[in-house]
Amino acid sequence: MEKWKDRAHQLFLFWFAVGVVLVGFDLLPPWLEWANTVFLVLAGVMGIFYFFALFSPKKAVTITLVIYLFSSFMEYLGSAYGILFGEYDYTDRFGAKIFDIPFTIGFAWLLVMSTTHAIAMRITQRPGIATVVLGSLAAVVMDLIIDPVAFKANEYWIWVEGGLYYDIPWTNFMGWFVVASILHAVIWLFQSDGSQQSSFNKWEKRIYFLYGMMIFMFMVTAANAGLWLAIGLTFVLTILFYLAAEWRSRHDSSKT
Repeated sequence: MEKWKDRAHQLFLFWFAVGVVLVGFDLLPPWLEWANTVFLVLAGVMGIFYFFALFSPKKAVTITLVIYLFSSFMEYLGSAYGILFGEYDYTDRFGAKIFDIPFTIGFAWLLVMSTTHAIAMRITQRPGIATVVLGSLAAVVMDLIIDPVAFKANEYWIWVEGGLYYDIPWTNFMGWFVVASILHAVIWLFQSDGSQQSSFNKWEKRIYFLYGMMIFMFMVTAANAGLWLAIGLTFVLTILFYLAAEWRSRHDSSKT
């Protein structure tokens, strides 16, 4: 099974490299837009593999379902009733929908939760309230580049009400923090027994770097669209997260 996971990771890396060029530089032809859906699903699957390395299979399945269903439900409440995130509508450019919500949204949140958990754990070194807070802040930092690109450059969704930051309401970022905090808290509860699989170190490293890779891809797209504030702000905050993570990792390793 691990061999097939490694092959799926290799396929994802290939899709990522192609996506950076085609999507980042706005070279994706209309007939190939389905590739965005495949990419999001693959990215979410990488997150699922991380959870299977972190937890027992039963817990990993539970965590995967909780993240997918809860995030999709909250996105539905947001788009249908303006709850938490603010009022917005998904366009047809984001792929097939279920109850007016693209089915890929849950996969996107699996990516967000796995990568931000890996970043937060590198900094805190143990699960706890600090991991929940840092992981949620890392999710908001990721959205500082995702939302402007998805809204302004790709028009995946349209905001009904505006805001100071690229016409995005502040409630959106508050919503990201709240949803991410709830899901990180759930992960913390499941992680309390400290169970890990033999493949954890490999997948932890992959997901840890995937956080920066995804931000880089969106930064390339943002540069093509002239979203320089989003690039600068996200770059600085991402570097701070990685500096903290690397310092903590090396500080702890030097003590052993």
